[in-house]
Amino acid sequence: LHNAHKLGDDIAHKFVTINPSIGGKTIEQLSKTNTQDGYARYNRIADGVRKSMQAANGGSLAVTAFIWMQGEYNFYNAGASYDYDSYYTLLSKLRNDVVADTKALTSQTYDPLFISYQTTGQYVRDVDSKGAEGVHVAQAQLDYTIANDKTVLAAPTYPYTDKGGHLSNNGSRWIGQQIAKVWHKIAERGERWQPLRPLKIKALKNEIIIAFHVPEPPLVFAPVYARMTPTTYPNMGFAV
Repeated sequence: LHNAHKLGDDIAHKFVTINPSIGGKTIEQLSKTNTQDGYARYNRIADGVRKSMQAANGGSLAVTAFIWMQGEYNFYNAGASYDYDSYYTLLSKLRNDVVADTKALTSQTYDPLFISYQTTGQYVRDVDSKGAEGVHVAQAQLDYTIANDKTVLAAPTYPYTDKGGHLSNNGSRWIGQQIAKVWHKIAERGERWQPLRPLKIKALKNEIIIAFHVPEPPLVFAPVYARMTPTTYPNMGFAV
């Protein structure tokens, strides 16, 4: 997509992807002030890339995107906050810390795009830590990215193949392609992006009318994967 947009092979720029992931952690444990190693790990690796580039050819480094894929262990009641307000506040602080530290490290003047996914599937709980109904973490992820500039939710995880909570190789590649497509639309093409989602729901006599934001029309219902099996749920997953 990048080369097609630039109308030719771009050999002048190198794309570097780093993966400082650490599994089975809450957002509290991955935030800047924590008792774990998760956040410092990102800074160290990014700094290592910068030093390697300088040693090789003196080139400059800019971080164009930071991809945040977390939420399971807050949904899962692993001893952390799992209500809407707490997760929203923690996500906002983490994003702001990452952006500030990245700009200090690379001296870039613009914020890296913050791309999230939405935690779905078997980790989701319908009641939060305060007893309130609702998919609290997933809703906070959506609302935060809609409300804040230079943040975006690329996709939920439920359409992709998984092995019981963890995405399979194909599921990981599939959502990675979706994230890359969203990055390209925003960072290179200057387009806007919001994920498919219902905007308004209205009851009219014996009908329920739902208005959707559809980023790539038309709206299509298709099977999603329950682990490795294409599955069509009753009423397309809706319940009244």
